[in-house]
Amino acid sequence: MKILRFSLMITVVMYYCICAVNGSERKALVIANNAYQASYALPKTTITSAEALSSVLMAMDVKLFRGRPLTNLNFHDFESSLDEFAANISYNDIAFFYYGGHGFSDSFENYLLPIDGDPEDADKIIKVQTVLQKLGERPSLGSVIFIDACRDNGPQHAFMTPSSPSPNQVLVVYSSQPGSRSPAESVFAWQLKENIAQPGTEIHDIIRDMMHWNVKGLAPARFYIGADTLTHDILLREPVSVPVQAQVEGDLELLLNDRVVFNSHGKAPSSGTILLKSGRNNMAVIVYKDPNFPGQYYSGWSYSLIIGPDRNPPILRLEDDYDSPPGVREGRRQAKGFGLRVDPQTALVQRIY
Repeated sequence: MKILRFSLMITVVMYYCICAVNGSERKALVIANNAYQASYALPKTTITSAEALSSVLMAMDVKLFRGRPLTNLNFHDFESSLDEFAANISYNDIAFFYYGGHGFSDSFENYLLPIDGDPEDADKIIKVQTVLQKLGERPSLGSVIFIDACRDNGPQHAFMTPSSPSPNQVLVVYSSQPGSRSPAESVFAWQLKENIAQPGTEIHDIIRDMMHWNVKGLAPARFYIGADTLTHDILLREPVSVPVQAQVEGDLELLLNDRVVFNSHGKAPSSGTILLKSGRNNMAVIVYKDPNFPGQYYSGWSYSLIIGPDRNPPILRLEDDYDSPPGVREGRRQAKGFGLRVDPQTALVQRIY
């Protein structure tokens, strides 16, 4: 009996769009198996990787199924847990499914192996496609599947049949190419743990970051996109909301990556928020006098801009003024550029230039 080892298999299924959905919850089912027969036993890192990812998910306020990762499940417990989890996914919920353990593949399908599973017995293995179908039956905005696994062929089954087409709104990502094995020490779980919580970062950008991310001195895994039917952006975590305050005599525009995200006119104080994503955010403030704006005076302009919570010092404070020469209606425009960085793990914001 030939068993091909899954170094780790990660499946993330979620329902989320760029804008938060009122009444939605983020839910996760985490499963890790390593207590197979002695010759097929997996290292403790299979379990600890699942625990580490679970901690990150809970820190993101994801509701963990049964409040903990489920470990060393037999076929009955695996199937019943999956069914119960799927049944509790409501409309617009965000759902994650994670599996770490043994598995194998044939010409048509990838399979998961419970601790009492038998690759030769169709009634003792779970198809990846079955996971997709059970979760895909629930109303969803998108499903994202991460698989860190050996993908060379296992037994060629008499019962094997071509897989059904992938459901709509699904992204499937494998850590290895077809016909190849995962490294003996896979870094995929750590890559996912370190990148999944990036604020305001779209799922495809997270995958690109994981492809180029190095952990423990090992080269990043070579990923393979098995399917991508997503038609809209998917966010795993909302952007960081940062308060903005302005006192302007004139006109002010605040730009994020060349797009206006805040403006202020006239002399009255104004306030608002800007949304920042993980990593570098290129900003600029433009001040000027608009002669077409009602009630303006054209002697010049002045402004004070504060970005960040009400503390001393804030993340950023900018102040300046300008007096127009006699006879000049509009006066000159001024632009100042600066950068804000959001830490991928802590979501703390700091000025970088």
